[in-house]
Amino acid sequence: MKMFKKAIAFALSAILTLSLCTAVSAATIINCGDYGYASNGNGTYLLYSYSGDQTNLDLPDNLYEMPVVGIYENCFKDSNITSVNIPSSYKSIGNSTFYGCSALTSITIPDNIEEIGSMAFASCENLSTVEFSGTPKITSIPYAAFKGDTSLSEFTVPDSVTKIASYAFSKSGLQTVIVHDALTEIGSYAFSECSSLNSVTLPASLENIEEYSFYKCANLQSVEFPAGLSSIGNRAFSDCSALTGVDLPTSLTTIGKYAFYNDTSIGELFVPDSVTSIGADSFSPMGHSNTIKVSYYKNSYAETYCYENYIVFYKNNEKVDTSCEKIYGDVNLDGKVNIRDVTFIQMYRAELIPRFSYRAMELADVDRIGGVTIRDATNIQLYLVGLITEF
Repeated sequence: MKMFKKAIAFALSAILTLSLCTAVSAATIINCGDYGYASNGNGTYLLYSYSGDQTNLDLPDNLYEMPVVGIYENCFKDSNITSVNIPSSYKSIGNSTFYGCSALTSITIPDNIEEIGSMAFASCENLSTVEFSGTPKITSIPYAAFKGDTSLSEFTVPDSVTKIASYAFSKSGLQTVIVHDALTEIGSYAFSECSSLNSVTLPASLENIEEYSFYKCANLQSVEFPAGLSSIGNRAFSDCSALTGVDLPTSLTTIGKYAFYNDTSIGELFVPDSVTSIGADSFSPMGHSNTIKVSYYKNSYAETYCYENYIVFYKNNEKVDTSCEKIYGDVNLDGKVNIRDVTFIQMYRAELIPRFSYRAMELADVDRIGGVTIRDATNIQLYLVGLITEF
């Protein structure tokens, strides 16, 4: 009986298709009403085109009982639609699907969507709200997906996403972006020229910041780097003229060319001794114009780099030595170990100090087991009274 009903349904579908719809391109495209449909060759279809004049759309989920499972590339490109309801059965949104839809103000992406194409929502200048329903399945924010969306001020990256591709939010109006710790890749130019972005907390799992990632983010004031960060790419933060707080983690090994070039608001930057490669003009012209104090441990790679590149700091027309000794137990970074360092650890453990710099965390971990504990404070006290002679 079931098989009989299915046969009848397909027969009716075929009759209706032949009588009401027009087959195009060797029966792979079917125009039906205001929509065109592209066959996947397996009994399912993609929405291919729209020729109607309606601006508020509820997209079809079937073509005569044959499922429509996604949207073909360029389907609504440069159209004047103002709102669109995407069925929960859709699994994909193609390349440039909504590119240039300047009247579109909001979009809700169903949780069954597994793939969003490149530039899918690019140049939607009035798109201000992007929401993901249910438990999203997408794993990537694709190339230039929201590039040029100047009204998009907030974005929460779904927990399922592990990659933000190149140019994903470039030249958008982002002020706030919320990411999660499963994110492992942020592509080149991903947030470049986001002139309203003011602060960024990068996910703990991120190991590399690609080139130009935050290039020309003119209002970016602070960046919280993850503890396991390994490299900062070429021009990653170049021309971020409002950037003031830069706390580089002790895991960092590479700083690319022009990484902090022309960041004129940075007052001081400590380069950890884990760094073994610094590209040309990473801090220029700041170092040459003496507007930044680059400091480092004695005999480190950073010391050699600054010496060879004439990066010196002057105060009252006098050259200041910005090198320092690596003194375990010197938690407050005053160049000596005393009871104040114990107090600093106790305050940190009591959450009276919100966070230590990465350098302070390294020097506070006197037992070298990772993290800062009350045991470290105890060891410093034992050192101060002479019961232990070294850490």
